[in-house]
Amino acid sequence: MTTTTTSMPASTSGGTAVRTRRPVSQVSIAAGAATLAVIEAYGAIAHAAGVPLRAAAFGAHTATQVNAGWLAFGVALGTFWGTVLAVVFARRAARPARAFLATTLPLLTLSLTGPLTAHATAATKVTLACGHLIAAAIIIPVVTRRLAVRSPRAITDGTGQGEAPRRGICGRGFDDLAENF
Repeated sequence: MTTTTTSMPASTSGGTAVRTRRPVSQVSIAAGAATLAVIEAYGAIAHAAGVPLRAAAFGAHTATQVNAGWLAFGVALGTFWGTVLAVVFARRAARPARAFLATTLPLLTLSLTGPLTAHATAATKVTLACGHLIAAAIIIPVVTRRLAVRSPRAITDGTGQGEAPRRGICGRGFDDLAENF
C-alpha cells in the first residue's frame, strides 16, 4: 500500500510556507497511540480507585484480571479496524467523513455489548464501557475531521472543469443513507 502526502500553500506573515497534510492512515494511527496512553492512564486510575477489573470472556464462567495488556490489545484492535475503514472510505466513498461516522457509531454501540454483558461486577462493567466511550471520543472525531478535508487532487470529469462524482463504497444507496447522519 502506498501513501501519498500532499502539500498546500499556507499564508504566513513572512511569505508562503508549505503545510503537509498527513495521510488518513497516519492520522488514525496517531490517534490510536494517543488513545492508548489515555486508556492506560484510565485503567491505572480505575485500579487505584479500587475498581475490581475482573471480567470473564464470552462463554467463560471464571473472571480474569483485565490488565494493561488487555486494554492495549483492545485499543490496538479498534485502531486497526478503524484505520482500515478510514482508508477504504477515503478512497471510495463520495463523503468519507459521513460514511465513517455512519459506520463507526453503530460499531461503537455494538462494542458496548461486550463489557455490559460480561460476567463481572457492575463497577467493572461501567468502567470498561466508559473505556470504550473514551477511546471512541478520541479516535472517531480526529479521523472524521481528517476525512472531511477535501483532497486537493480533484478527480476531473474529463473536461478539466471540475470534480467527477465518486461512487460510494457500497453503491449509491449507502451514500444516500450516510447523508442522513
